[in-house]
Amino acid sequence: MAHFVNEAIMWIVIGIFTYCTYKADKTRREADKARREYERKAQRAVAAVEGWRDAYLKVYHMRSSEEGGEE
Repeated sequence: MAHFVNEAIMWIVIGIFTYCTYKADKTRREADKARREYERKAQRAVAAVEGWRDAYLKVYHMRSSEEGGEE
């Protein structure tokens, strides 16, 4: 009888360990998904800022070359 109790306790512990591992893995996957989404949005923001910077510099250089030609 004691053997069956020990085996039952062992399977309960294995089940609890498996469940905790599953929950930790699920939480890690959700965190990874959120991190990837944040990185994607940050990269899009950087690309937008670089586009605005390039456009500003192009206009700035056009104006400075126009002013230089008038002298």
